[in-house]
Amino acid sequence: AGKGIDPEKIRVTGFPVNPCLEAVRKHSICWKPGEPFRVLYFAQRSFRHAREELEAMLEADPAVYVTCILGRKFRRIYPHIRDLRAKYGKRLTVRGWTRRIPSYLAVNHVVVGKAGGATVHEVLAAARPMLVNFLLPGQEEGNARLLETLGGGGHVQDAAALAEALKNMMADGGAPWRLLHENLLKADMTGGSGKIADLALNLAAERTN
Repeated sequence: AGKGIDPEKIRVTGFPVNPCLEAVRKHSICWKPGEPFRVLYFAQRSFRHAREELEAMLEADPAVYVTCILGRKFRRIYPHIRDLRAKYGKRLTVRGWTRRIPSYLAVNHVVVGKAGGATVHEVLAAARPMLVNFLLPGQEEGNARLLETLGGGGHVQDAAALAEALKNMMADGGAPWRLLHENLLKADMTGGSGKIADLALNLAAERTN
């Protein structure tokens, strides 16, 4: 509207994400001391960063379990972190390319990764707190600020800050983590795909009537 566009022509639909994330959002998830605190980690930088961050997270607390998604960087990174699987055993799971991100979101308590638009909005739709470990200046800074504004996570500067953030989430029986999760549930950042489809159908109906 500030650019001279008629406000009635502006329709806010939200970012389109996989509709099945609505079910993930409704999937009850909780945590209490003594249970695994599950982290979904997207390794999207160098093997040095991946190794440093994995070790920091797994050393932060024995309850931390990490599922590491390497994607197309599997061959480049995996040889440099293979030994960590032996060191941490079942607390570290490594996966390459996957189409099962909604399933992983459903069972993990927190997401760690780059502040890409699609990733952040999938996390918001699933109502899973996120720690941003890397962002590009510009739009991705806005994605991180959105997380902070909604009270569902934020940016961590380095591996030490990442480990500290996880420990803080688990403090007081997990109360800080529950607050982040509840904030995202209240935000209800889902339904973009459905709203866009409904808008297109309604506009089509108006033109044919």
